[in-house]
Amino acid sequence: MESRKSANALLILSLLLFFFSCEKTLEQPDTDPKPIQLSLKSAEILQRSNDFGVNFFVKTASDENQNFMLSPLSASIALTMALNGSQSNTYLEIKHMLGYEEQYELEDINHAYQTLVNQLLNADTRVKIALANALFYDHTFNPRPSYINTL
Repeated sequence: MESRKSANALLILSLLLFFFSCEKTLEQPDTDPKPIQLSLKSAEILQRSNDFGVNFFVKTASDENQNFMLSPLSASIALTMALNGSQSNTYLEIKHMLGYEEQYELEDINHAYQTLVNQLLNADTRVKIALANALFYDHTFNPRPSYINTL
């Protein structure tokens, strides 16, 4: 029993000497998140998207009586993907539903999302984010190559 106490004391003493004799030599990586940089037009467009997302969340939460998970950003991205493939009245209705003013062209909207997503994916090295919006279609349907490239 006495030898076990001596061994434990020696172990503790060794650990203390080790910790007090070690010096931290590794530099800490910069862990501050990078700010999102947007043009004024992109910021306005994404504010409209945020407004849509909040309204969407509030409406869904008031109708849902159970726990649920919802991504307003993912919903607005998916609807913007549909906007890119629509025309005429459907285009106008989706654009209006998302709150995009008439002065915003589709290219402006796409640029705002592309800028946001690229920066979100690299904003904080401590956070892993993935977006799962995708296009799936029947192999007998041939979407326009310009639509595929835009998405």
